[in-house]
Amino acid sequence: MADADAFLIIENRSLGYRIHYLLQDFGYNKAEDIALYHGEFSFEEMEGTGEQKSQWAKNRLQTYQGSFMHFLRSVYANNTLENGFIVRPMYGYKRLKVDGYTIDPDMAVIKDRLVQFDSLITVIDTGFMSFKFSMLYVNYAPQKAATFALNRSDAKKNKYSDSKTSILKLATEQAIIDEKGSYTDYRDFYIHGNWARARVGDQLPVEYKPPVPDIPRGSVPVNPLVVAFQKWTDSIPQEKVYLHMDKPYYALGDTIWFKGYLTTGSSHQLSAISGAVHVDLINERDSVVKNLKLPVTSGMAMGNFILGDEYTEGNYRIRAYTQWMRNAGPVYFLTIHLPLAILAIGM
Repeated sequence: MADADAFLIIENRSLGYRIHYLLQDFGYNKAEDIALYHGEFSFEEMEGTGEQKSQWAKNRLQTYQGSFMHFLRSVYANNTLENGFIVRPMYGYKRLKVDGYTIDPDMAVIKDRLVQFDSLITVIDTGFMSFKFSMLYVNYAPQKAATFALNRSDAKKNKYSDSKTSILKLATEQAIIDEKGSYTDYRDFYIHGNWARARVGDQLPVEYKPPVPDIPRGSVPVNPLVVAFQKWTDSIPQEKVYLHMDKPYYALGDTIWFKGYLTTGSSHQLSAISGAVHVDLINERDSVVKNLKLPVTSGMAMGNFILGDEYTEGNYRIRAYTQWMRNAGPVYFLTIHLPLAILAIGM
């Protein structure tokens, strides 16, 4: 496993985004050839000429079409086939070779009938949906999807895989998805094939809307027992604070420079709830030796601590929070989410 002590600043000049990414978990299973990573990120529009912005819009649409975000949005709307996804049930999968190789007939059975998503998705409320399945074979082929027959005989052994094929396996009891193509637990899915090759540079912000007409939604069954969940979430949005430090270690006489990012809930959008963020410098006796109250502008704040002669050597930590976050208690303060908050002074 691995993580990162500071935000990675990634400039995606193909899509026109500056991405602030904090890696929280990364693991690789060599035997299964599975990589699992998770992080918090926010997107910032890059400045560009009119010609650049036009090209970015084209590149963003191309990146979106056939992406995992596109697929989950179409699952939520129950119109996967209309969006160009041919989705078949699958079982017995072990390994899939792509780009011209045939699946080993002893390893997989792919049914050539389409998945009926009515049986896999259930509305929780107007904002979230439960998605339950075992394993899916997904091919993005808009032209084929337009004429694909709804019922065919099972195809066993010799299904061909191209560069737009992905295999999706549910790793948890259920996935909770929303209309933006987001899901609440990064551990929900095991992904193989095309989607597994996507990296941070292929990510789009959750608020991205493709410049194409909306496709009508399909009907989805409603589960009234959990409708209150989204209402509660909407009524009490959760803020998160992240600090980007100038370096991981400091000595007496240094200045700790940092930039803060304030986001809202699982959407990771810059927050407009709080106008100030509190940043505490705490010594090893758990005493606050310095407190800063910094103004927040467009979800961001900047500040510093000067480590003068009044400080002694020892282990310090930084804690950041807003007044709004106090409603949920200190468990939601930054120290839980940012390992860099433990500072070794004088090392």
